[in-house]
Amino acid sequence: MSNKRSRDHGGDEAAEEDERASRRPILDESFFDRPSEPTSRTAEDLLAQAETRAGVTNDDVTNDGDGSAGAIDAKHVRRLVLAFERAYAENVKARAKYGNEPRKFAESEIELDCEVKRLGTLASAPELYEELVKLNAVPSMVAVLGHENEDVVADALEVLRELTDSDAVESDENGGKALATALRESGGFQALYAALTRFEDASGKLKATSSETSNAVSSVLGIVENLGEIMGTQVDDASGESSNKALEGFCEETDLLKWLLKRVEKKRDVDQNKLYASEILAIILQSSAKCRKQCVDMNGLESLLQAASAYKKREPEDDGEKELVENLFDAICAVAMVPENKAQFVEFEGVELMLILLNGTRGDAKKTSFASLPALKCLDYVLSGNKDACNRFIDGLGLKSLFSIFMGRNAKAVRKTFGNEAALEQQTRSSSVICSLFKHVDNADRRDRLCAKFVEQDYAKCDRLVELWVEFAKRVSAEQARLENVDEDLGIDLTEEEEYLQKLDAGLATLEHLTLVFAHLWATDHAPIMRRLYLDASQNAIALSDLRDILRQHAHHVGDSAGDSAREGTVRAILSVLPYAPGEREQS
Repeated sequence: MSNKRSRDHGGDEAAEEDERASRRPILDESFFDRPSEPTSRTAEDLLAQAETRAGVTNDDVTNDGDGSAGAIDAKHVRRLVLAFERAYAENVKARAKYGNEPRKFAESEIELDCEVKRLGTLASAPELYEELVKLNAVPSMVAVLGHENEDVVADALEVLRELTDSDAVESDENGGKALATALRESGGFQALYAALTRFEDASGKLKATSSETSNAVSSVLGIVENLGEIMGTQVDDASGESSNKALEGFCEETDLLKWLLKRVEKKRDVDQNKLYASEILAIILQSSAKCRKQCVDMNGLESLLQAASAYKKREPEDDGEKELVENLFDAICAVAMVPENKAQFVEFEGVELMLILLNGTRGDAKKTSFASLPALKCLDYVLSGNKDACNRFIDGLGLKSLFSIFMGRNAKAVRKTFGNEAALEQQTRSSSVICSLFKHVDNADRRDRLCAKFVEQDYAKCDRLVELWVEFAKRVSAEQARLENVDEDLGIDLTEEEEYLQKLDAGLATLEHLTLVFAHLWATDHAPIMRRLYLDASQNAIALSDLRDILRQHAHHVGDSAGDSAREGTVRAILSVLPYAPGEREQS
């Protein structure tokens, strides 16, 4: 097959060829690869198919030059596709003919590489992606991902990453979805995973330490992330379960999930791709219930806990590794917060591991380990609604560490090292964990140990409980005032449910937890505790009726995702601990 151009304007054509040659990569040994396997499609077949699909004549391609001038429109897309298909066909033909003589097909390889890169210019026109799909160019783009030359594959991956980038597709959602769908239907998910693994050896290490190899792996992970964003995550209103078709497709059709879990293993050195792998893993597990189940089925939770255990005795070395730790714990939380997975978390001694991480400072109030913050968050998720986890927490001597955080003994160090938001999160998480313990621990001995914490040190924790209640009540009052101003100034009428959700984010959730702890302590009928709580409340102008109102509101908004029976049980449990003064009657 010939790719000669018209000679009518010899000088212009020569100048054009010089310009095209100047844009080509330098011909070096990296372009000479192993001989290709015979292909079942001839170069003529590929070209004929491309010309038929594109509807572009040879003159169109000849007149297009380098394609750099003029606006990008449908005709321009057809020219790009045909030029790409022609270069691909030429390369297939040259490799089949000169398989053992790399220098003879190197020129066609460079041409193909150039045309692949030119497809990346379409990232500025996502409204034309549907045209790209109609021209059936995607199957050929997917085929290039299996090319023998890894330089060509790496460039093709970078182009696909650019085309699927959120900044590229945000102006045309339909175009992005059309491209994402075509990629999957063309076997793109399997091809992307194959491209991911070809840059590694049998042990999972990069074949080469060059930045190009690392970038190729990063490009695949970037494409996975981009496709997940394009297809979006949906949440089922009835079950509350999330799903993402693109991410689920990768996990169903390839071993990507297994690869990611292996990549974040404890024994692996921390590098850019380990960090990126941890981020993609967290995104996948947060976005899909199916992927979470698949992760648990392949013992992924145990792998994640082992990876987190690397930080029992050491701190992250830099900001990148800190982000890695956060991603690991986000992944653990995504899996462990599912009720049916909490038993496995307890079985794998996850509670004990989190307590070790929580104690990473060894009681030094001037220091706080980085992993202690996400460990507390993980415990918050796991202990919520799980009796066994709560019992294991108390048996593991977790009360001492928990109440040290609750009392704010390391708050200054946390604020100095990690910022005010981290200190606030410690307050909210510790309050939530204490609330979970009161709700789910019914063993007399364990419950006595829990209540005894509020007696020791002259009832200091009772004082702290009311102190925090006042602080978060102020936060909620400020948010209520803000919402009322929004209603008046902007004329926006929020529903009762919307206002409630806004206030939850502003601190009402923690205020409810603190109120429940107060109510459970009051329900013990332990006279010294009741007297101290009543005294603290009175000094801060808090009436028991205020606490009852908060608990009734909380009961009213209990969700029913676990079923009507579970909701009714939760509501009854809340209303059963409404605090009343001796002899006080509830006014109807």
